[in-house]
Amino acid sequence: MTSTPIYAVFFSGLMKLPVQVRITAGSKDYKIDTIPAGVSGQTYVLLSKNSTNFSDENIIAGPAILEVYPKGMIPAARPAKCK
Repeated sequence: MTSTPIYAVFFSGLMKLPVQVRITAGSKDYKIDTIPAGVSGQTYVLLSKNSTNFSDENIIAGPAILEVYPKGMIPAARPAKCK
């Protein structure tokens, strides 16, 4: 396990919201316990070794694209239309 803190950085609108992640016991999986308040819509997330400087030398993985909806507002799935 690494002693260097790792951060999941959420880019939502003009906000950059880092949250510290944890490594699960006995594995190398990174876990995010909570998505930060204010994150909504299409959001990008990456893993970084720094909570304020998101330059190439600090990025570990990403970006990943998430679609974040407010709690209770998840749209109903619609079947795809075939032509």
